[in-house]
This record gives sequence, C-alpha cells and structure tokens, in this order.
Amino acid sequence: RARTEEERTTGGIDGRSIRSSPMAPKEEPPNLHVALVAEIKADAYCAAPTPDGKSVVLGEHDGPLRAYSTDDASKRLLVERARSETVNCALVANDGKDLWVGGASGDLTVYDAARGTKKVKPFQAHAKGVWCMCLGGNGKFVVTGGADFGVKVWNLNCDVLSASNHHSGAVKALCSFAGDENHPPAIWTGA
Repeated sequence: RARTEEERTTGGIDGRSIRSSPMAPKEEPPNLHVALVAEIKADAYCAAPTPDGKSVVLGEHDGPLRAYSTDDASKRLLVERARSETVNCALVANDGKDLWVGGASGDLTVYDAARGTKKVKPFQAHAKGVWCMCLGGNGKFVVTGGADFGVKVWNLNCDVLSASNHHSGAVKALCSFAGDENHPPAIWTGA
C-alpha cells in the first residue's frame, strides 16, 4: 500500500521535520531502483549506510549521531557527543559492528554500531580535522583524509598501516578500489 502524505512526514529533531517522498519517475538502468528518499532537516555533515541497508547514520554538526530507518525514516539517538565535538565524517566498518567517527579537531573514535558505546577511546588521527574516510581492502582497513594534507590507512584495530602527506591541501574526498587480476588495488584522493 502507498503511504499517505501524513505517514511520510514525521516529527523532527529539535522542531525540524523529516520528510520522505518518492522520487520523480525516470527511466532507470536495469539494476537500479530508487524507491524512497528521506530528506532530514538537520545540520548533518555526513551519512553512513549500514551494510544491511536498513539504516543510515547521520553525523550532525553539533555532536550527536542518529540512526535513521530506511523503511520509514524513524530515528534513534545512537551516539551523544559534546556540542564541541563536530562530526565531519563517519562510516560503518567490520561487517556492521563498528561505527568510525572523524571529528573536526582531528580525533577519531570507534563506537559499537549497535549500542553506540565507545569501543576505542578518541585519539588524535590527524593534526587537524578528519575530513573523509572510506573502507578499503574489501572492508579490511579504513582510509582517512585530513585537513593536515595527510592520508592514513588503518587496520580495524586502529593501528596505522600507512601514511602519506604529499597533498598540497586538505584531503576532502577519497575512495578505495580492491583491484582485480588486471588492476592493482588503489586509493584515490582529492585535495
């Protein structure tokens, strides 16, 4: 059954509304279908989908991380952080068990993705803000990019495997490719 307008609009965060609406119909590629888009009226700096596709974690400017259901946009507070701990980026790693969070001061914290409790105490990952991160090696490591012009590769225990500071500006985007028989693994960065 199709949801009514009232069902698609729910209560919001701090008086802000959450609105879900179907996308305008367009011709789609054969293996792509977008059924629902949720517009969250919050000061979100990042979004991290869970591997099962059932939730999206949003990191908000003033600290908290909230998990939103992809079914109905219902929300729950996952991690409460101090207002001064701005969340720049987040990702779900370790087969959905860990939530990695990069902060504006260069800190990195790993939380239990289900309970929101700290698994690893916050530590200084970059001299300045952690701007971006991605999974690499088919989920076996995490790559971070920082305002300090650096890129670091971490194992899932938060040990640095590799580091590079060859960029001429803050690293604000990156992605990783696992590679195959014709192409070596690669990390692409944007500064």
